[in-house]
Amino acid sequence: MELITGILTILYCVDITFGKYPVSSVSSRESWIARRAIKHSSSGCTFPPDWQGLWYTSGRGEIRIGATNITHTGECSERDEYKFRLYNRAKDCHTCMVFTNQTTNLIQYKESYCLRGVDFRSLCQRITGDSTLHSLIRVPSVAVPCPFQGSYMFSYMNGSAKFDKPDSEMQECADSSRYKFRFKQRGGVAKMPKLELDFQCLATWNDGDKMLYGKFTGKSLGPNENMYRCMIHEFWGSEGDLSMSVDASCQGPQSASVGPFTMALKRNTEENKAYREQPPCRFPEYFANVHKWKDLTGRYIVEIEDNMNVFRIKDNIHGLNKVPKDNSHGPIAFPYEVRTPEIRLVARCVSFKNGQHQANEYLAYTTNDTCESTYQCIRIKKITKTFFKMEVGTPNQNAKDACQPMQFVGATTFFLIPAKTSPSPCPMPGTYAYKDHTSNCVGSLIVGCHNENEVEIQASCPSMHKTVEIVQCLYYWEEMHMVHLITQKPTTGTRTTGYCLTFADSMDDMDVYSNPDCSSDVLLIMNKTLGIQLTKPKAKCVRQKGPVASSDKHSQQGDHIIAVSNGGSNELINGAESSWTRTLWHQMLLLICAFAITVCLRSCR
Repeated sequence: MELITGILTILYCVDITFGKYPVSSVSSRESWIARRAIKHSSSGCTFPPDWQGLWYTSGRGEIRIGATNITHTGECSERDEYKFRLYNRAKDCHTCMVFTNQTTNLIQYKESYCLRGVDFRSLCQRITGDSTLHSLIRVPSVAVPCPFQGSYMFSYMNGSAKFDKPDSEMQECADSSRYKFRFKQRGGVAKMPKLELDFQCLATWNDGDKMLYGKFTGKSLGPNENMYRCMIHEFWGSEGDLSMSVDASCQGPQSASVGPFTMALKRNTEENKAYREQPPCRFPEYFANVHKWKDLTGRYIVEIEDNMNVFRIKDNIHGLNKVPKDNSHGPIAFPYEVRTPEIRLVARCVSFKNGQHQANEYLAYTTNDTCESTYQCIRIKKITKTFFKMEVGTPNQNAKDACQPMQFVGATTFFLIPAKTSPSPCPMPGTYAYKDHTSNCVGSLIVGCHNENEVEIQASCPSMHKTVEIVQCLYYWEEMHMVHLITQKPTTGTRTTGYCLTFADSMDDMDVYSNPDCSSDVLLIMNKTLGIQLTKPKAKCVRQKGPVASSDKHSQQGDHIIAVSNGGSNELINGAESSWTRTLWHQMLLLICAFAITVCLRSCR
């Protein structure tokens, strides 16, 4: 701010030097600077920042709202809250547009004809209640939870034709923003194949009617066919009505039961009967303190609800931005490019089964990412208080057969650690020599010496190939004459791959190998699975009190941080540097002010 004030002072002095402004007093200089700042910050007639971007509307396709203009409509010339006057240069006329901001994803508007010689107020008064209501949907949009849940059977009317035998289906999906529609008849021709479409909810609001806006997708739709639809819905008990538009506008539906395309829905009560008839059960209590876990592969996140009877498996997306919850955000806060994690499975606890193999088994009613709902058996084994093995059995429509032993043949296995896990000191610190079981390669295994949280594997082969692999220690536990160590690659972000290394002690040496029994992935060294034989420690690990470079090229020593650059030199970064930088800027500011004062004095003579 001080620098900006200095620059404005120079501009003022330059202006008075050329006689544009009189030098009367300090107050005149300050007022000039204020006027200049206001002039440069003024943006005139502009659209709200969170409206700016790409949108889709029926009949016009994709349009872009800029800071001061709208594609094919014109340039903003006057504004009164949500009323805008736009000038169309090509037609030399003005249009009034009146907007209603329904949700983050959807804006609706009405507009007047493009006219000449009509003032702003009169132009907007030409918009009546019968004027066409246009809908703008953001491209791309962030999906929102659908306003109703559960699976339904439905009959539908397309115009005057009714299709009710057999009933069509509306299946809920693992992702609460998606549904799968299965239309059993189309166009009045019963022999035509059934139509399956995925629907994603993009906007919900209430303007007297309960409104829903979304988009259909499916293999049977052409790539250029936009299937945005507007709906009015109303549910009571296990039944409901839904009315849908026939294009991307919200024209047509008059109520939940009156419109060009209507559906009468009834909840499918047979589908999850065993789940509904059982009292709610809870997954293991050791999940109570930590509700968010990640798989060692780094691909999935497992989230457990507070009531402990539902968990979700979703994709782990590195760098995910949070979705704003209301309309009070600005253009920077709204992540237009946001990627949402796909929910792969939702599991609802049905009943607890007696555990086997030192694991607890739970019957669960599950819904997957293809919108199929079945029963599956979940087997959870606690290895340590922060490390679990979870097996998800194969799907079965019969709840009584879901936990049979054969259902775990080909089960999906997850090894889980808390989503917020930090490296910790490694066990058995020291420097070890080793030889590879499957080759003539030799090397050193350095545990917790250069960095107490890291294992460094140095390999050298007769072919002159050399490599260094570094992993970070997370958790370990002892079992018989073995130590199991959970590690991960030292990378930034949350999507990191983890490995289980087992140290098996013997008479004169120790075997170290990547163990597939406690991790889904194996650690590769020279493109081979780690499997080495250690000798006794070549040297004890001596912790260095001075600066040590770790794999992420940063280590800490007291209040000082040593950063190792790519060139290998050390640069001391501490509080003195930031203080020196501030001093330098202050000196530069003084020089600027001195120059400005000199110019001002000379101009006054």
